[in-house]
Amino acid sequence: MIRKPLLVCLCLSVTLSLSLPVLRADEPGSPNKDIQRFVGTWKRVGTLDKDGKLQPLTDSYAQFKMVTPTHFTWFYVNQKTHQATIGFTGRCSATGDTYTETLDLMPGTSEEVTQPKPDANKAADAPADIPPVVCKSRVEGNRWYDTVPGSIFADKTDHNEVWERLKPGDKMF
Repeated sequence: MIRKPLLVCLCLSVTLSLSLPVLRADEPGSPNKDIQRFVGTWKRVGTLDKDGKLQPLTDSYAQFKMVTPTHFTWFYVNQKTHQATIGFTGRCSATGDTYTETLDLMPGTSEEVTQPKPDANKAADAPADIPPVVCKSRVEGNRWYDTVPGSIFADKTDHNEVWERLKPGDKMF
């Protein structure tokens, strides 16, 4: 009978998953518990102007950010084609009102991504160190207010981004 092996596999899977150590944010060596308020999937809804008023995004692309206790992924999506156009990923942390992202992967051109390296046996050059992006941040309800320092932008002005947390089951568009 096929049900017995299936039941045995299911029981073993549940037992193994329950016996694995759980990494809690309040245990030594675990991610900082301050990061927990940022964990989730976020959609950027706009920017705060100088008067603190929300200016909705009007671009043809949407921005999404997915945050775990240790890593983040941030990407743009064309709202008409639903294709991702650019993305970044790396490590993240939070302490108090400071949220920090350290980029580990950045977008390349399609040629860089799809074409093999000239010498497949030669190790690729390590990317230049990219300084972490340290933001002043707060989460209020389902909104994340993130002041990104102007030093990383061409216009050298701080950007006050507003993100909204997606609820489980929400569509991205």
